[in-house]
Amino acid sequence: MACRVKCIKFSPDGSQFAVASTEGLLLYSNKLRKDQGLFNPLHIDETVTLDNIIAKVKQEEHLTALVLALRLNEREIIEAVYNSIPRNSIELIVAHFPQSYLYKFLGMLAAEIQHGRNVEWANHWLSAILKHKAGALAGCKGELRSHLLQICQ
Repeated sequence: MACRVKCIKFSPDGSQFAVASTEGLLLYSNKLRKDQGLFNPLHIDETVTLDNIIAKVKQEEHLTALVLALRLNEREIIEAVYNSIPRNSIELIVAHFPQSYLYKFLGMLAAEIQHGRNVEWANHWLSAILKHKAGALAGCKGELRSHLLQICQ
């Protein structure tokens, strides 16, 4: 799907913006709602498209596809990429997983486990994360701590 952007206007405090496009008027906010994740336009560029994510999955560039999906921050897309990754690739992906997206990914894993979806699959990922990223998780606080506590319950 392609759309053309005709105009972008930001709110005075920079927390919201409106886009006039061929798809209509789209409003974005970084104010978190309970049913949505945070949209962060700072990590969006021309490479973060559904077509590019699909191409990366087909090319078996799983780490790139997963990071792009996390940047796009659409739950269905993240889950589709996450579930398409072969089990024997998990260790390598986690070993090279960028620290900046680790917390968001752990939040998704926590939700998967909490809702009883793909618990065994999530445990393979958690095992690899603990093996390769334990140093990054040491002394965790805030949001990461709450994700880890959700997983342990």
